[in-house]
Amino acid sequence: MEQITIMDMDSWQDNRVGMKFVEILNSLEPSIPVNHHTTKDYLEKYQLIAKADLILTSRLHVAVCAHYLNIKCLTYNYSPKIQYFVDECGNSDIVLLEKNLKVR
Repeated sequence: MEQITIMDMDSWQDNRVGMKFVEILNSLEPSIPVNHHTTKDYLEKYQLIAKADLILTSRLHVAVCAHYLNIKCLTYNYSPKIQYFVDECGNSDIVLLEKNLKVR
């Protein structure tokens, strides 16, 4: 892995969590660069997603984007809508990540 990018998808709520996540990742593996993108520009967000090799998200719209961009995506299953999408999209690269962090 060359780098990890944390991106605030919800520009108003995700910043604090993103900063904490960067801090945790840096403490676990300081040799892998961790970037935190806080852009509010949706085209820039899309372009960052499109360049990803793997996505980890709890946002349904990011999982949908990953599906259409053919990017492997681990989607945190916090809501029935997440599970419905993963079950219905029929894409083996869109995977549920359960609340206990086990892949389903």
